Amino acid sequence: MRMSTSSLAVSAMLLAPLLAMPAAAQEADAAPDPEEIVVTANKREQNLQDISLSVVALSGESLTEQGITDSLDLNGAVAGLRLNYVGGQIQTFIRGVGDTTSNAFTQASVAVNMDGVYVARSSAFRSNFYDIERVEVLRGPQGTLYGRNATGGAINVVTRDPNFSDIDGQIVAETGNFGLAQIQAAGNIPINDTLALRVAGQIVDRDGFNTDGSGDNKTKSARAKLLWEPSEDLSLKLLFDISSIGGIGPARVNRPAQFGNPWEGVADKRITPALFPLKEIQPDPPFLDIDFWALSAELNWDLGGATLTVLPAFRSVEVDSLVASRNFFNEIDLSDQYSFEARLAGDTGRLNWVVGAFYFKEDLSVFINNPALRESNRTGRTQIFDIPEHDTEAWAIFGEGTFSITDSLRVIGGLRYTEEDRTKVGTITVFNVTNNVSGPRSVLVADELLSVDDIGWRTGLEYDLSPDNLLYLTASRGFKSGGFDAPGIDPFGAEYLTAYSLGSKNRFGAITLNLEAFVWKYTDQQVSFLGPNRLGTITFGTENAGSSTIKGASAEASIPVLGRGRLDVSVEYLDATFDAFVFNTTGTAVPIGTRRTDGCLSGGSVGTLQVRDCSGLNLPNAPELSGNARYTHDFVLPNGGELNFAASTNFSSRVFLSAANFSSPFHRQEAYALFDASLMYTEPKAVWSIQAYVRNIGNRAVYYQASDNSNIPPFTIQDRSATAAIGNPRTYGVRIQYNF
Repeated sequence: MRMSTSSLAVSAMLLAPLLAMPAAAQEADAAPDPEEIVVTANKREQNLQDISLSVVALSGESLTEQGITDSLDLNGAVAGLRLNYVGGQIQTFIRGVGDTTSNAFTQASVAVNMDGVYVARSSAFRSNFYDIERVEVLRGPQGTLYGRNATGGAINVVTRDPNFSDIDGQIVAETGNFGLAQIQAAGNIPINDTLALRVAGQIVDRDGFNTDGSGDNKTKSARAKLLWEPSEDLSLKLLFDISSIGGIGPARVNRPAQFGNPWEGVADKRITPALFPLKEIQPDPPFLDIDFWALSAELNWDLGGATLTVLPAFRSVEVDSLVASRNFFNEIDLSDQYSFEARLAGDTGRLNWVVGAFYFKEDLSVFINNPALRESNRTGRTQIFDIPEHDTEAWAIFGEGTFSITDSLRVIGGLRYTEEDRTKVGTITVFNVTNNVSGPRSVLVADELLSVDDIGWRTGLEYDLSPDNLLYLTASRGFKSGGFDAPGIDPFGAEYLTAYSLGSKNRFGAITLNLEAFVWKYTDQQVSFLGPNRLGTITFGTENAGSSTIKGASAEASIPVLGRGRLDVSVEYLDATFDAFVFNTTGTAVPIGTRRTDGCLSGGSVGTLQVRDCSGLNLPNAPELSGNARYTHDFVLPNGGELNFAASTNFSSRVFLSAANFSSPFHRQEAYALFDASLMYTEPKAVWSIQAYVRNIGNRAVYYQASDNSNIPPFTIQDRSATAAIGNPRTYGVRIQYNF
């Protein structure tokens, strides 16, 4: 984890203003109090330090200071969280639990909620990070209050509400390397004493950092929120948002890089059939086109002894992408999502409770064209997935309560019953192409129904050692529903995760310290890998192939330093291994019990297929050690203005990037540490501020996902090459904000 000379030079430039700070700068004698953060993780407003959940909350101000304007920017900001883009999809993992979503057929294992509304399509979770009140990351199964597809946890994005105080807002402009031009604007308009409107928007235009132009960001978004509050007991919010995401798309690279640049794009023009005879046809150029809009409402009515909350919502998402991966891959998705939630919540003094019902329906159509043809002779196999109906309908009833046995001791109990039906209707066509001539076609007609019902639960104890020290012991269970994947492998069933946690949340004056130890038992685990479908084609599919045990501990601390400084540290340790992970795939037959070159044991043969036993190996996306540290310091200048310095790092030990190969160095990310720094000046009346920043100072290449690549050498199994998702290189820029 060495830093280059140029990285040290940049760091020194950023530190110079601190070293030159005049002694006359005014320092507060008393340490600042820790920020009081209110969250709604339990579907009601609570102080972050008073809830028995592992929650990381990032305020809107913190998001701005850290430059988080995209969901991928959350990497490094939350220990145990890893996100990655594949085409129009986002893969999200918390403590090794997530999904290898590469198309619309699979579902997320971490539930994303925008202003309380569940977002089924991860495509819509990229461009909403502007005018944000806070982001909450809940670690662990949320089967009671959040329901399906929250085995790993949940991410809640809460946007700013209108208010009745005054007309106000801000305009933010940012420029930086890779041609970055970004502008955000938001305004609050009190129409009268009972009606207020807030509007916000964002335009981002940044060139790609990969050699093929990928890794760009071309986004336009707008949001309007109307608040009607005729009395103290009744409020109604209406929300409309719309976004368009274009450009070339997420950054994917070859591993190993053929020309020495880690950010060598898969569609780099230098990778020709003459140099690489196995090279398959790539899109020219790749593109990403996502359009979505959403309309929702939130009614809150205080009935006296309880509060009624009603959330109807509609979301529409259209995705058309041509992805640069190991081959040509065009996907078109159309999704219409309807949801409705009603909750009744109350507090009797001894019992804090919530009960509710939830309904969800998604109409989804998927078309994928995947002609895996060698560019040199137009020979290979083409697969076409035309699934006009890939729909989901689910409903649930739930309840959770916290009962005070004494003033200091509370017991928690919650249940959720869910029923879900999923359908898949369409055709899957496979045919060989030889010298650009198509052979006979095999057509699989998909007409399938999958039904599941489940009971999720949560229980536990909370004990107040003092008003500022909470001790908790909880257990919870969540599930992710089964489904159908693209290749037509038999439907896979639901997966389940049961979590046990022992934690403590503490405030010692201006210091906060939160600790948690946990054990997660993961059963019927959905794992994606290369295997045979019902047409005999070897392709990327999903099965209930495993079970796992995830053990670990986390620690988070916020400590005042040097008067107006603060150090925030978060560290997480994981021991995440497959208890059972066995499936059939292609390969050379070897004796039973022999360690295969891909890192797994041989389980013998089944016909022409080989049994692969990866039990005992580490889960992908589950680093043994990860975390972050951030130091901020506010200097009050003689003119009354403020200078804020921030320096941060996020780090990770070695991590596997896929379940396809545990031996290849190109399917894992070695240990790394990334460093950021910024300096912001705010003028005395706080009307305007200017910030300069550098991120990934060391220009370190960090990979977040990998898949097999037979297009480029090396071709040996143990050193199998890969296409991989890669993070941003060094970026720098200037950000100006004007408040009115």
